[in-house]
Amino acid sequence: MKPQTPGSERAGAAWEAGLAAAPKLARLITHRTVSSRDPQDLDIGEFDDFIRALPDLFPLVHRHLALERVNGYGLLYHWKGYAHGSARSAGREGNPAPAPLVLMAHYDVCLLY
Repeated sequence: MKPQTPGSERAGAAWEAGLAAAPKLARLITHRTVSSRDPQDLDIGEFDDFIRALPDLFPLVHRHLALERVNGYGLLYHWKGYAHGSARSAGREGNPAPAPLVLMAHYDVCLLY
């Protein structure tokens, strides 16, 4: 069921993207990635399984972005852009290239006691 409102083409695309993302999220939340200050309380296998699932669920990300592991379980994806002033940095139709940005999230659960 898609939303039927004026100008809903974009809303429909977002709706479809959400429908595609839901099973991926459902699979990822099965991993109990619970953080703790005490390393003995960590189930490292859950973190490893979560990380191993990512290339299967998001193959284009893993094909096109460089992954750097930080402190073992931090994941830093580098989405390479173009050097400022290069011919390709001009963007589409002569528009300036988008400004750099950072997208951040975490995948662990932090219990509060």
